[in-house]
Amino acid sequence: MSWEMSHWWSLVVSLILFLGWRQFLRQRRQRVEDDAAPLRTVEAEIAALRAIALARPTDESRSSRAL
Repeated sequence: MSWEMSHWWSLVVSLILFLGWRQFLRQRRQRVEDDAAPLRTVEAEIAALRAIALARPTDESRSSRAL
């Protein structure tokens, strides 16, 4: 095999390895995002419940309005 041919083969193998590594990283990042999605949902629900609780008048504010 000539030098030019082996050079091209090494470039092809390097490209395949690079693309495979990039795909692996993309899949790993996607898996992490998918695993975190339920936690983000729970966090949003807690924030919504806190907002509802803060918007409700308390018993103290009701009694002060009655006076």
